Amino acid sequence: MENNESSMGKVLAEAFGSLFTLVGITAFCMFNGCGTYQPPPKGGPIPVVNPTNGDVGMLTKNSVVGEWRGMCAQPNFAPYPMIMSMSATKGSEISGTIHWPTLRNSTTRFSGTIYGTKVRFVETELLSGSGIGIPCIYEGDVLGNTIAGTCIHAEQKATFSVSMAAR
Repeated sequence: MENNESSMGKVLAEAFGSLFTLVGITAFCMFNGCGTYQPPPKGGPIPVVNPTNGDVGMLTKNSVVGEWRGMCAQPNFAPYPMIMSMSATKGSEISGTIHWPTLRNSTTRFSGTIYGTKVRFVETELLSGSGIGIPCIYEGDVLGNTIAGTCIHAEQKATFSVSMAAR
């Protein structure tokens, strides 16, 4: 019986060895940084890879702080302007306000995170105005001085794109 189990183990090891090796390498790379994904360092700059040319830049607290201007577009509605005033709180955490000048001059508060080239934030509070759906979840990609992606409130989906205003 011991020989059969041992032989069975060898057969399985030969048959699945490369799969287990691949899984092991993938897991090792995910946790030790030899693949393309690396978690952001605590409190330090966040690497950003430009997908068009492969250039690597760094998002820092200072590079995201400021005014971002752009548009939000929902199906069946004309696009409307949005002005984000963004500040970094610590590490990869961001917060700020969004001003909606053509939506009853409303202003909302948001908070979220930036990881690599990905940004995710949530509008959590209506500070002034009316008619803004809260909460609204934004997910986008950072490319140079632009953040673009989608936002979802309830079952309504929209797209957005904002660029860093000149400093």
